[in-house]
Amino acid sequence: MTHSIMISSLEEHSGKSALIIAFGKILQEEGYEIGYFKPFAVNPVKKEGEIVDEDATVTAQQLGMDEDVVGLMLDRPYVEYILSAEPSEIRGKISEKYAEISRGKDVVFVEGSADYKTGRAIGLGDFTVARLIAPKVLMVARYRDDFIIDKLLNSKDVFGAMLEKVIINRLTGYKLSYAQAVASRVIESAGMDVLGVIPHDPLLAGVFVSDLREKLGGEFIVKPEKDTIIEHLVIGAMSPSSALRYFRDVKNAVLITGGDRNDLLEVALSVPSIKCIVLTGNLEPNRAIIRRAEEKEVPVILVSEDTLTATIRIEEIFRKARVTGEIKAQRIKTLVKNHIKIEELKKYLGLQDA
Repeated sequence: MTHSIMISSLEEHSGKSALIIAFGKILQEEGYEIGYFKPFAVNPVKKEGEIVDEDATVTAQQLGMDEDVVGLMLDRPYVEYILSAEPSEIRGKISEKYAEISRGKDVVFVEGSADYKTGRAIGLGDFTVARLIAPKVLMVARYRDDFIIDKLLNSKDVFGAMLEKVIINRLTGYKLSYAQAVASRVIESAGMDVLGVIPHDPLLAGVFVSDLREKLGGEFIVKPEKDTIIEHLVIGAMSPSSALRYFRDVKNAVLITGGDRNDLLEVALSVPSIKCIVLTGNLEPNRAIIRRAEEKEVPVILVSEDTLTATIRIEEIFRKARVTGEIKAQRIKTLVKNHIKIEELKKYLGLQDA
């Protein structure tokens, strides 16, 4: 018998894919056959000549799967789907794809859309999909502010008895104890059990240098010796003396500035916290700076955009950071083991030895 669960979220980029990777790997280690299905993929990108959903591709690869795991790819404007879609036909295709993916599996993790409301106009909102193929729902809530409680209660109104479990993700500081002591009590009184509270982790929110260069479309003028994870962004718009104090307060950072700021670049290359430099406006620094970067093994990426445009793009890259690579996969698995009630999740799934 296959046990399926919908991993849904209140908003986009809440950590659904990361949690599925962690849950999947943990259960695989225990001998379970795991499946993964993304019914509605809304963020297509062109990669190696094919249109793919990066989240679905990365998640499937991390779980050792090479088959197509997407039900419907949003490969044209959404309004076109709304005007032409036949919901019953779409649901039929989703059911067929799920049957194919679930064959021979003990557990199938069904990843919800961008948020639990997306896709409703064509009959592919998370509620409809859950009722169709995954009647148990786990809601992932990224903690931005205290109004998350209201949002969770609203989601319970939508899913009803299907939604019993919640994970609160990416909390910082004192909010950890607050969520456990206060928010959990309110949520649980509404019939939802908080399986765990996961703290914010800079490494998981970070980006590999290689991904940064690829997504910026830049050129390495100093290539990396190893693919480092960048956790913070520093904008080089200050004086060298101010920069030194700031650089010492960050960890594993990328500095973005113009290639003509040789004074600032000298300071950046004197501290261990700057792990990568992005130079804007196609302005290369002097040869002494390049030699210094090579000696320090600090990769330097050259881009054509101005600093403001490149900064906006880097911030977006950080916002969409994915669990790529073994380091990140191990980190999220460790966080889940330390902060999530795995045995309760297994009971919720209906696994025999839970």
